[in-house]
Amino acid sequence: QDPDIIMIGEMRDATSVSAAISSADTGHLVLSTVHTTNAAQAVSRVLEFFKADEREQVRRQLAATLKAAVCQRMVPTIEGGVVPAQEILINTPVVRKMIEENRLEKLSAAIETGTEDGMISFNQHLFNLVKEGKVTKEAALAKASNPQALEMNFQGIFLDEARRILG
Repeated sequence: QDPDIIMIGEMRDATSVSAAISSADTGHLVLSTVHTTNAAQAVSRVLEFFKADEREQVRRQLAATLKAAVCQRMVPTIEGGVVPAQEILINTPVVRKMIEENRLEKLSAAIETGTEDGMISFNQHLFNLVKEGKVTKEAALAKASNPQALEMNFQGIFLDEARRILG
Protein backbone atom coordinates (compact mmCIF):
# COMPACT_ATOMS: atom_id res chain seq x y z
CA GLN A 1 0.00 0.00 0.00
CA ASP A 2 1.02 3.59 -0.58
CA PRO A 3 -0.73 5.82 1.96
CA ASP A 4 -0.94 9.59 1.58
CA ILE A 5 -1.35 10.16 5.32
CA ILE A 6 0.44 8.29 8.10
CA MET A 7 -0.58 8.52 11.76
CA ILE A 8 2.00 7.69 14.40
CA GLY A 9 0.26 7.53 17.77
CA GLU A 10 3.05 9.05 19.83
CA MET A 11 6.69 9.71 19.10
CA ARG A 12 8.60 8.42 22.12
CA ASP A 13 12.03 7.67 20.71
CA ALA A 14 14.53 8.32 17.93
CA THR A 15 13.23 5.37 15.89
CA SER A 16 9.67 6.71 15.64
CA VAL A 17 10.90 10.24 14.90
CA SER A 18 13.25 8.95 12.19
CA ALA A 19 10.39 7.00 10.61
CA ALA A 20 8.19 10.10 10.69
CA ILE A 21 10.86 12.32 9.12
CA SER A 22 11.66 9.72 6.44
CA SER A 23 7.98 9.37 5.57
CA ALA A 24 7.50 13.14 5.45
CA ASP A 25 10.63 13.46 3.33
CA THR A 26 9.07 11.16 0.72
CA GLY A 27 5.92 13.28 0.47
CA HIS A 28 3.62 11.72 3.05
CA LEU A 29 1.64 13.79 5.51
CA VAL A 30 2.65 12.47 8.93
CA LEU A 31 0.55 13.21 12.00
CA SER A 32 1.76 12.34 15.48
CA THR A 33 1.75 13.37 19.10
CA VAL A 34 4.54 14.39 21.43
CA HIS A 35 3.84 15.17 25.07
CA THR A 36 4.99 18.74 25.73
CA THR A 37 3.60 21.86 27.35
CA ASN A 38 3.72 24.06 24.24
CA ALA A 39 4.28 23.96 20.48
CA ALA A 40 7.82 25.34 20.61
CA GLN A 41 8.82 22.70 23.15
CA ALA A 42 7.62 19.97 20.76
CA VAL A 43 10.52 20.79 18.44
CA SER A 44 13.02 20.58 21.30
CA ARG A 45 11.53 17.33 22.58
CA VAL A 46 11.80 15.66 19.17
CA LEU A 47 15.47 16.59 18.97
CA GLU A 48 16.16 15.36 22.51
CA PHE A 49 15.43 11.78 21.40
CA PHE A 50 18.70 11.80 19.44
CA LYS A 51 22.32 11.63 20.53
CA ALA A 52 24.19 14.93 20.48
CA ASP A 53 26.20 13.99 17.38
CA GLU A 54 22.98 13.21 15.43
CA ARG A 55 21.00 16.33 16.35
CA GLU A 56 22.40 18.70 13.73
CA GLN A 57 21.36 16.43 10.86
CA VAL A 58 17.97 15.70 12.43
CA ARG A 59 17.44 19.42 13.06
CA ARG A 60 18.02 20.12 9.35
CA GLN A 61 15.67 17.31 8.33
CA LEU A 62 13.02 18.49 10.78
CA ALA A 63 13.35 22.07 9.53
CA ALA A 64 12.83 20.84 5.96
CA THR A 65 9.85 18.55 6.64
CA LEU A 66 7.88 20.04 9.53
CA LYS A 67 4.66 21.75 8.48
CA ALA A 68 3.25 22.73 11.88
CA ALA A 69 3.14 21.94 15.58
CA VAL A 70 -0.14 22.28 17.44
CA CYS A 71 -0.53 22.07 21.20
CA GLN A 72 -3.81 22.03 23.14
CA ARG A 73 -4.90 22.67 26.69
CA MET A 74 -8.47 21.98 27.73
CA VAL A 75 -10.07 24.95 29.49
CA PRO A 76 -13.34 24.84 31.45
CA THR A 77 -16.05 26.94 29.83
CA ILE A 78 -18.53 29.26 31.48
CA GLU A 79 -21.32 26.86 30.44
CA GLY A 80 -19.74 23.88 32.22
CA GLY A 81 -18.00 22.13 29.32
CA VAL A 82 -14.46 22.41 28.05
CA VAL A 83 -12.90 24.11 25.05
CA PRO A 84 -9.40 23.63 23.65
CA ALA A 85 -6.99 26.53 23.86
CA GLN A 86 -4.47 26.06 21.10
CA GLU A 87 -0.95 27.11 20.33
CA ILE A 88 0.04 26.80 16.67
CA LEU A 89 3.54 26.97 15.24
CA ILE A 90 3.73 27.13 11.42
CA ASN A 91 7.03 26.29 9.76
CA THR A 92 7.52 29.57 7.92
CA PRO A 93 10.90 30.49 6.39
CA VAL A 94 11.77 32.37 9.60
CA VAL A 95 10.85 29.39 11.80
CA ARG A 96 12.70 27.02 9.48
CA LYS A 97 15.85 29.13 9.83
CA MET A 98 15.49 29.22 13.62
CA ILE A 99 15.27 25.42 13.72
CA GLU A 100 18.21 25.00 11.33
CA GLU A 101 20.34 27.39 13.40
CA ASN A 102 19.27 25.80 16.72
CA ARG A 103 17.71 29.04 17.95
CA LEU A 104 14.80 27.17 19.48
CA GLU A 105 14.48 29.64 22.35
CA LYS A 106 13.17 32.15 19.77
CA LEU A 107 10.26 29.95 18.60
CA SER A 108 7.80 31.23 21.21
CA ALA A 109 8.39 34.82 20.11
CA ALA A 110 7.98 33.74 16.48
CA ILE A 111 4.59 32.25 17.37
CA GLU A 112 3.46 35.47 19.06
CA THR A 113 4.42 37.61 16.08
CA GLY A 114 3.29 35.12 13.42
CA THR A 115 -0.46 35.69 13.47
CA GLU A 116 -0.51 36.68 9.80
CA ASP A 117 1.01 33.28 9.01
CA GLY A 118 -1.66 31.43 11.01
CA MET A 119 0.24 31.12 14.27
CA ILE A 120 -1.23 31.79 17.68
CA SER A 121 0.18 31.51 21.20
CA PHE A 122 -1.69 30.04 24.14
CA ASN A 123 -1.96 33.48 25.70
CA GLN A 124 -3.38 34.97 22.49
CA HIS A 125 -5.96 32.20 22.13
CA LEU A 126 -6.90 32.35 25.83
CA PHE A 127 -7.31 36.12 25.55
CA ASN A 128 -9.66 35.58 22.58
CA LEU A 129 -11.67 32.92 24.44
CA VAL A 130 -12.23 35.35 27.33
CA LYS A 131 -13.10 38.18 24.92
CA GLU A 132 -15.63 35.89 23.19
CA GLY A 133 -17.25 35.11 26.56
CA LYS A 134 -16.46 31.38 26.40
CA VAL A 135 -14.16 31.12 29.43
CA THR A 136 -13.57 33.15 32.55
CA LYS A 137 -10.51 35.27 33.06
CA GLU A 138 -9.55 33.04 36.01
CA ALA A 139 -9.78 29.85 33.92
CA ALA A 140 -7.66 31.45 31.20
CA LEU A 141 -5.00 32.60 33.66
CA ALA A 142 -4.84 29.08 35.16
CA LYS A 143 -3.98 27.64 31.71
CA ALA A 144 -1.74 30.46 30.46
CA SER A 145 1.89 29.93 29.51
CA ASN A 146 2.67 33.34 30.96
CA PRO A 147 -0.10 34.40 33.37
CA GLN A 148 1.53 37.76 34.12
CA ALA A 149 1.62 38.70 30.43
CA LEU A 150 -1.98 37.54 29.96
CA GLU A 151 -3.07 39.63 32.94
CA MET A 152 -1.37 42.62 31.31
CA ASN A 153 -3.23 41.83 28.06
CA PHE A 154 -6.53 41.95 29.96
CA GLN A 155 -5.50 45.44 31.13
CA GLY A 156 -4.82 46.51 27.52
CA ILE A 157 -1.04 46.18 27.69
CA PHE A 158 0.60 44.19 24.90
CA LEU A 159 4.39 43.78 24.88
CA ASP A 160 6.38 43.97 21.66
CA GLU A 161 7.56 40.38 21.17
CA ALA A 162 9.39 41.19 17.93
CA ARG A 163 12.37 42.45 19.90
CA ARG A 164 12.91 38.99 21.34
CA ILE A 165 13.22 37.50 17.85
CA LEU A 166 15.72 40.06 16.63
CA GLY A 167 17.56 40.54 19.90
